[in-house]
Amino acid sequence: MSISALNVVPGPARSPDTNMRRYQRWVALNLLPAATDWRAERGAFAAALILFELHDRGGVRSRDTLRRLFDLLTTGDAPLVDALLADAEEGHPVLILTHWGTEDGGSVASFVFRLTADLDDPIMAPGDEWEPLTEGVLSLAPLFDKLLDSTVLRFRKAVH
Repeated sequence: MSISALNVVPGPARSPDTNMRRYQRWVALNLLPAATDWRAERGAFAAALILFELHDRGGVRSRDTLRRLFDLLTTGDAPLVDALLADAEEGHPVLILTHWGTEDGGSVASFVFRLTADLDDPIMAPGDEWEPLTEGVLSLAPLFDKLLDSTVLRFRKAVH
């Protein structure tokens, strides 16, 4: 089997307002959990930007897969999305999507996030019998550009 490379190029940039409305719609549809504070909301929104690209241009349609990726990015003491955002300020973090296959027709996909310093690290196969069929690379820095440059915070209605 041979691998075919695919560079997943983000499509036309959506406006921050369009992305925020879509994020809010996915929260209202219970595709994503509601953020509890501003820091969590920033990370959740950045994670949602990645999911939008995977959904729209990467063909990832499974709600369970999208939710697992969201949880992977946003949970824990040091959420992965925070490291990706920090790296995107000066570097070029990526998401590598690999479709693996076996000689007997088995198929599985893997998602690997890489920080700039780790870009040359090899992607490990799920097992010895697995061969990479297709690999897609999504550059995350362009997705985060407007989020990183933003100096505007959303205001909430004050309660007296």
